[in-house]
Amino acid sequence: TTVWGVPVVETTAVTATKAIIGDYTNFSELAVRRGIDIQVSNSHSDFFVKGTLAIRADMRAALIHYRPKAFAVVTGL
Repeated sequence: TTVWGVPVVETTAVTATKAIIGDYTNFSELAVRRGIDIQVSNSHSDFFVKGTLAIRADMRAALIHYRPKAFAVVTGL
């Protein structure tokens, strides 16, 4: 999905009536503290008998804003 040709990033950090806009290319960074950890198991309940796998993945990261005035919150959407 794009808005005026700019990719839209969905998040649960804000409500459905708000949006955070800004110059992410020049004034932000995604800092990854630890890579992606993926775990796969068939030992839950009857997963082994059914041939089913449970997959869990997590990652620690932070979005850093170097110039907070380059970002704004739009409300009332």
